[in-house]
Amino acid sequence: MKRCALALLLAWAGCHSRSAVAPTPATRDAAVAKSGPRIFIVGASVSAGMGGLPFLDAFAAAAPQSDVASAASIFLFRDPMRATREQAAAALAFKPSLVIALDLLFWHAYGSATQAQRRDAIAHALHQLDSLHAAGATVVVGNLPHIVTASPYLLDPASVPPVEELAELNRQIEAWAGPARTSERMDAKPLKLVAPFASW
Repeated sequence: MKRCALALLLAWAGCHSRSAVAPTPATRDAAVAKSGPRIFIVGASVSAGMGGLPFLDAFAAAAPQSDVASAASIFLFRDPMRATREQAAAALAFKPSLVIALDLLFWHAYGSATQAQRRDAIAHALHQLDSLHAAGATVVVGNLPHIVTASPYLLDPASVPPVEELAELNRQIEAWAGPARTSERMDAKPLKLVAPFASW
């Protein structure tokens, strides 16, 4: 599911590319101006590359004319709210035009014990993303799938929210994003977009 969304985003970013030199965080402040969007990645283990290619490398390769940086961490699950604040602060400092947050919200739902805690944690994360949107960045966030096949060593079955709670949290995310973008409205910037993992 995430690979499909990533492929679409890579295609979007890549269409702005004209150079064969892939930028990295170490070269993101190079003197030569780049014409592509400034892309910053926030999130957890999938974004950081656990089990596959880090999104930083994927976007840098797909959009070589863009400055690309990432604060995604496999350790976000330890303290999702603090990690999200820190990642958002790093993103603000980077001044991105595009923020990729495909798995940022996962541990805010799956790492909280009660329905109220999950709702508050998601609200906190969306507030951090709001600060990036207010600064001029289009934000792409993934909503919450129902995960039941993960190893219990990686995801305690007791921490999996009930289906009804996940549906409520996903409505919370959709409300944050606002009305669906039609083809006539896609030129408006910046955007808030939701990758619909819950329905895939």
